[in-house]
Amino acid sequence: MARLKANVKVRDRDMGWKGFKKRVASMKRSTVYVGVGDEATGLEYDADRTSGETMRVYQGGDVPLVMRALWNEFGTEQNPERSFLRSTVDENRWTYRFMLVKAALARIFSNRFKQYMKNIGERVRDDVRDKIDSHVPPPNADYTVKMKGFDHPLVETGEMRDAVGYRVEED
Repeated sequence: MARLKANVKVRDRDMGWKGFKKRVASMKRSTVYVGVGDEATGLEYDADRTSGETMRVYQGGDVPLVMRALWNEFGTEQNPERSFLRSTVDENRWTYRFMLVKAALARIFSNRFKQYMKNIGERVRDDVRDKIDSHVPPPNADYTVKMKGFDHPLVETGEMRDAVGYRVEED
């Protein structure tokens, strides 16, 4: 009986797997911040100072924009909650998830990831601004309507709406 001898050599060539793994791992370090102040615009605020007591201190004075945004988003003892950030994300979560999937695919298969992340920031920012324009309930109190001259709960000068911004960060 004859014996066959064979020498087998195996070469393992990297056809892009290492680069693929690196790109996928780096996705964790990319973040889109959207908001008024703090993360979006660089303004800082003290989150512990959002109580009604603090609001009384500011009455008659210049209230920082980020503070007014917090009071509207979460409400205070005197003012009802009028969420414009959280509610926007909740209402559009499937759209944003789809956009994130597209961004992830762009990270893996193309070099357009940063543009996709920028597009997400712009879309969320625009959706938040549209939400502010949509007369978020509840309506203003009669006293507030008289004071402002019109009934638009989240708009007095348009300053808060215009200050909604976004920032894309990569670590």
